[in-house]
Amino acid sequence: MLSEQDIRSLRSSASKAELVERAELIRQSFTRTFHEKNPNRVLLLQALDEKLKEISSSLPDISPRTLDKIESEVARATTGVDLIEKLRQYEDLASRYGDVRQALKNGREKWEERQALARRQEQERAEAIRRAQLEEEEFKQLVEEVMAKGFTESRQVSQYIMTNKLGSKYRHISGVLEMERDEYVWRFPGGFPPYIYARLCDALGLGQKPSDARVRDFKSFSDLNQENRS
Repeated sequence: MLSEQDIRSLRSSASKAELVERAELIRQSFTRTFHEKNPNRVLLLQALDEKLKEISSSLPDISPRTLDKIESEVARATTGVDLIEKLRQYEDLASRYGDVRQALKNGREKWEERQALARRQEQERAEAIRRAQLEEEEFKQLVEEVMAKGFTESRQVSQYIMTNKLGSKYRHISGVLEMERDEYVWRFPGGFPPYIYARLCDALGLGQKPSDARVRDFKSFSDLNQENRS
């Protein structure tokens, strides 16, 4: 008969894999303690196999905690090389247990999603930097171009852009403003977003006509052209 301690050890297993490991330790203890021809050894090993079969039927292949750990480790791989190493680490378990294969698959998919997100974020950062540079270049050009025009109000600059069809030249800093006052909404072509408008007034010393209207939205000519193409 198995000892109560051995039975408790087996029953405390959270998965078939853990049960097999615990049973193997008990098996090794029997083989060390009893000679090969000792009848007690045969009886104990038979009892162990029977108990192993009994307990195994109610256990998952791998414990949920272990599966979560495997999936998390793979998903958090820092590089492609690190990912391969972590997958190799669990090759043996994966060859025996479908749950492990699924956990590795889930982890790899999460890793790929993280990599895709990181690439998108890097592209967005690069695009934001590029756009800021383009806006700065256009702003300087616009200031130089209209400095000698003697404009006294920013709307004269907007009118100048529209009259001379300069929307393509200053496509990142000028566009269409959507304004609103109370419940009335209208569009103002050739306008500037608030932060460009403030810089322009400051750089050119333009007067700002008081108004209770507010900017509801702004789309640059560049964005509008992109929308029309898509």
